[in-house]
Amino acid sequence: MYKIDKKRAMFILNKEYDNTIFVLSKGEGSQMTFAETVATISNLKVKANVRDIILVKSIQNGLDYLLDKLYYDELYFDKDILCMINRYVAANENFDNIGGFSISARI
Repeated sequence: MYKIDKKRAMFILNKEYDNTIFVLSKGEGSQMTFAETVATISNLKVKANVRDIILVKSIQNGLDYLLDKLYYDELYFDKDILCMINRYVAANENFDNIGGFSISARI
């Protein structure tokens, strides 16, 4: 195993951008195809469930934030960064605690 420089790492991340969003949205239950996901990322109209479109755009916003932090060497994995990523990704789900951790008691 060898270490790659930041420029190469960012190239790989940007090359896998669409696929990463597609895989993450599938993990959240999206029914969109890869082509529909790429079209949504590119702000093109698709015939898909509105919930899935919002999900893909939310994941895209979170990934954009993460890539921006990486690009400017400002990514320090701490609670504030994690809450900000969660704020982007879960913007339409956790209204009473936007960006914070949701606590659920399971009995």
